[in-house]
Amino acid sequence: MPISNKEMRPYVEATRSFTNHNQTVWTTWEGKLYVVYSYGRHFPMYAYDTESQRWFGNRDKFSRTTTTHQRLAQPRAEIDWMNTETIKSLLEARSIKQFVINQLNRG
Repeated sequence: MPISNKEMRPYVEATRSFTNHNQTVWTTWEGKLYVVYSYGRHFPMYAYDTESQRWFGNRDKFSRTTTTHQRLAQPRAEIDWMNTETIKSLLEARSIKQFVINQLNRG
């Protein structure tokens, strides 16, 4: 059952799967990462790495609505902020550990 935008934060903090009422925000698991998207895979808002138990957030802005999504879904936790390109690289790696290895190998 879809949830309201105002209900997103507790779901995000608990790394629970959800879709908002108009299906513009949803979550998925990508490897060891729990990921929260707004309006498509082109804009990941937050990712939680289960191994390091760290949150990563997208510091970029996309639209007024996405900015609202970012505010309402933001976990109350320490967040390592990245730009869109970097957080997408993290998602491709499927864990922060592999992301760091990839970065080191690129030299």
